[in-house]
Amino acid sequence: MLKEKNPQHKPIVGESPLISHITSVRKGNFVIEAHTGAGKTTLGLMLYHKARLNEIPEYDVIYINLREAMEVLRGRSGGFEEKILRAVFNHSSDEYKMTERHIYSSTKLSIECSTFYNCIEKYYEREHQKRLILVLDELERALHDWGTLGKVLTDWFTATRKFYESKGFIPIKLSVLLPKILKIRDFEESLRTSNEAVAVFTEFRVLSITDETLRSYIINLASNVNQRFFQLLRLKNFKLLIKILSKLQSGRYIFPKLWEAISNSVCNAVKDVIEGGELEFLTKFNFDLPDINVDALLNPVVVGVSEGKPFRTSGSRSEVINMWENGFSKLCSVVGDNLPGIRGRESVGLRPLRIGYTDFVCKPDEVYIWMSLGKTLTLDAIKTLGNKILESSGTTSASTLNIVALIPEFTRGMPIREIKLERELREKTEERHSKSGKKQVITFRIKYRTIGTEELLSIATIGGLLGFDEIIARNIIHELAQDIASMIVGIW
Repeated sequence: MLKEKNPQHKPIVGESPLISHITSVRKGNFVIEAHTGAGKTTLGLMLYHKARLNEIPEYDVIYINLREAMEVLRGRSGGFEEKILRAVFNHSSDEYKMTERHIYSSTKLSIECSTFYNCIEKYYEREHQKRLILVLDELERALHDWGTLGKVLTDWFTATRKFYESKGFIPIKLSVLLPKILKIRDFEESLRTSNEAVAVFTEFRVLSITDETLRSYIINLASNVNQRFFQLLRLKNFKLLIKILSKLQSGRYIFPKLWEAISNSVCNAVKDVIEGGELEFLTKFNFDLPDINVDALLNPVVVGVSEGKPFRTSGSRSEVINMWENGFSKLCSVVGDNLPGIRGRESVGLRPLRIGYTDFVCKPDEVYIWMSLGKTLTLDAIKTLGNKILESSGTTSASTLNIVALIPEFTRGMPIREIKLERELREKTEERHSKSGKKQVITFRIKYRTIGTEELLSIATIGGLLGFDEIIARNIIHELAQDIASMIVGIW
């Protein structure tokens, strides 16, 4: 129902605290980050429906999917800004009529404006009773080039700040939904460096699906459909399910599992016998709801990842180890595809190496990538890793080797940025290598990148885990690989 502009019934959703944050904080710009499938579009459509139903009475909302809108407007004259401003602010324009199905608006506008600042001025001059929240979704896929994207955002964010400084009022708030990648951090730092006043007026937030969000979904289900659904919040295994799901962050995995659990409870209560239409039945049933079986609903690996036990399984442990190794190997390949010197050709270097069963290393270019699934990060573990790398790579003339370390959120320990290892050099003879008696000190420099549960599950999925959305997993792997590639080519 979220995708319907005027559904017959109110959409049942899990409330995000970001909605009240956007509406209440006295700022004009909001950047909301999340991986693919974590709920960015849902948040935007949720804002639209709340405005449509007058649940945020001070605001109107316009949500636009920019990727889909720009695909429709591709043949039209004018640049990106010109076409989008016409579509958003002038609902009599050809641009709006062409893209109307990709725009959700709780108000009708007839504003002709040439720049975003001009649009804010004219919206303010019309003395609309409500302020406007403009939600921009998939901007990065509409523009592709991050330099252009950064310029557009900087210009528009600057416009909201400039108008606030002149009038002391915020008639339009910008809410931009973007993927969770390091380029956003780079943009944030650039904004702080180039224009501190605009940066202060801009809020960067990560969208998370919390246990509070999942409980609110059930509360809304009970409040709007049937009070009996409140019972679910008191059941032991439902509480456990919510706790596990809230750590996974992929909405397209979480909510189908929650729906399945609710369906199982309802169907078990009535022995699969449902009379009348679905809505009529759900509204009028008056029986108690039984608890569910979490183990029957979720793969042990999924539960294990949420609990910090990535090798948990009901089957073969070696199969789970192979799954992580295969997933890491494919991630390394995608990283290679994102490196300028490798793109379009076979990556060269150290083939994926497994150390014990918790650590994996590859070398798609001049930098090593290390993924650890261990519970603790210690100096001894890093020294072991360094020695294994030196053994596997053979002789090296380099005095410094660089490593990008992927460390799960559940791993404890202090990141160690640099270690020095001493190794004995070998001299090559006609028949073999022999010890030369000379020593070489090699410095390992390490950059760290925390990997969340949705990223771990995506690695597991491309390695063979079933049940997680493969399309979402591959998108998240691509976003993660972009981050790793950025770290590799960055300053050491």
